[in-house]
Amino acid sequence: MAITPKYENIRVDDYKALPPKQTAVECVLRAEEGSIKNVLSIKCDCQLLSCEAMAGEARISGRVDFKAIYEDDEGELDTLAYYADFNDRVEDPGITPVSRLFCQVSVADVETVSVAKDEIKLACVLECALKVNNPYEMSLLSEGEGFLCNSTSRNSCSYSGGGRESFEASDEFEEKRVIKKVLLSEAAAVITDAGAGVNSVTVEGEAVVRLNYVDDEGEVGTCQRVIPFSHEIEAKDVLPSDKAFADAQVRSLKVNAIVDEERNMTAISLSLDIEVTARAYGSECISYVDDVFSPQCKLNVTYNGINSRTYIGSYNYKQTIEGTASLDDDMMPVERILAAAGGRVYIANILPEEGKVTVEGIASATVLYAGTGNEGERRVASVGVEIPFSITLDIEGAKPGDTVELKAAIFDIETRSHRGREIEVRMQLRLRADLFSDEVITVVSDVEEGEPLAQQCSISIYMPGENEKLWDVAKQLGMPPETILEFNPDLQLPAEGVRVFVYRQKF
Repeated sequence: MAITPKYENIRVDDYKALPPKQTAVECVLRAEEGSIKNVLSIKCDCQLLSCEAMAGEARISGRVDFKAIYEDDEGELDTLAYYADFNDRVEDPGITPVSRLFCQVSVADVETVSVAKDEIKLACVLECALKVNNPYEMSLLSEGEGFLCNSTSRNSCSYSGGGRESFEASDEFEEKRVIKKVLLSEAAAVITDAGAGVNSVTVEGEAVVRLNYVDDEGEVGTCQRVIPFSHEIEAKDVLPSDKAFADAQVRSLKVNAIVDEERNMTAISLSLDIEVTARAYGSECISYVDDVFSPQCKLNVTYNGINSRTYIGSYNYKQTIEGTASLDDDMMPVERILAAAGGRVYIANILPEEGKVTVEGIASATVLYAGTGNEGERRVASVGVEIPFSITLDIEGAKPGDTVELKAAIFDIETRSHRGREIEVRMQLRLRADLFSDEVITVVSDVEEGEPLAQQCSISIYMPGENEKLWDVAKQLGMPPETILEFNPDLQLPAEGVRVFVYRQKF
């Protein structure tokens, strides 16, 4: 009897994470008066504006906002800010014009290149992490005649849809002092929850805003606000049964400070432009054949591996890290800490393990402090602090080989002087981890008839191994599983030390 295989097509999402690529971006901040004496703090934020798939490459563009707090010749503090556009290409033969690209750009490092009387030259290193999804259809064996199939099924996720939108979040509050000048404003946002709807994804999150300022008495201060937000994003083809997650970035921050000198206070209004990118995945049951055999002939079988990625869920964490900034011998000692500025988190490694994920990185900031100079004058100085960290996050279901996409932001910075030569720094990090389970499923994609099998004896006895199942026994004996059970009605597998008897009737 000739075999007759039957096939069906299934849709497969093929994900590939490309090696991170770094790009250097420079910017020159110019002071009109030309009175730059000392740079106290620098900061840069990056925004991804577009990521376009081409044949063999992805074209990425964005913007880096550079800021610097400096001291002029009169001992006054002021701020310079400017931006630089960047464009880069990530080359890979697997990128096609129809590839779906998921890109994340972060600041790996920032430094002061040079300082002159009228300009500050800054440079940063951006790290681009790109994931490529190439959906395709694969032909698989579904069933057939003249041979036996072992069919199985599993739940798998496939990309349903997504969207990107910007919206405004705002806040108003009063600061109990007269603010003369805002030196530096910085903001970050994290998603705390995301839910799928009909052609939409609703997100919730929190943004943190830190302001460094100078008041009417020339004192440097800082204030911080946490702003909750929610927004519904249009996402075509998304259904309420899908699982959704999202990323958020603050694209711009506007600060308006109105002074009321009679009440000795300042009314501050904040307006944030937050961009959210949402993705949703639907769960479907995929049936496939993973093994075949024929009692009459040998089979030439072709196996294929399918890369399966399943979105498990998203998890939020609050973690506190601590470090110390030590002053060099030529730096004036700390009399009073004024503010912390330029907070930044860089994630270097993400290591999934059984039930947990280890996250390694560096959190950095600049601490502004007051002291007395060599000539007895009161001055403002600064010292940078970098805190390497290794954090273990408990994630149920995580295992080696999984993929974890992680976003982190500094939501609070506490400082304390120790003996005037050291500054203890405590940072509260907010992290959101998106967990994906990655597996390779082995399936039968094709089967062809081979040589006839030799005639077997009428009675066979087989002793299954401790991990063998009914299908394994049936394949060894060359008989359908239901026939095995007819001859061995009390058989329960897997088991060890069991004898399986079969009888082949001769005609």
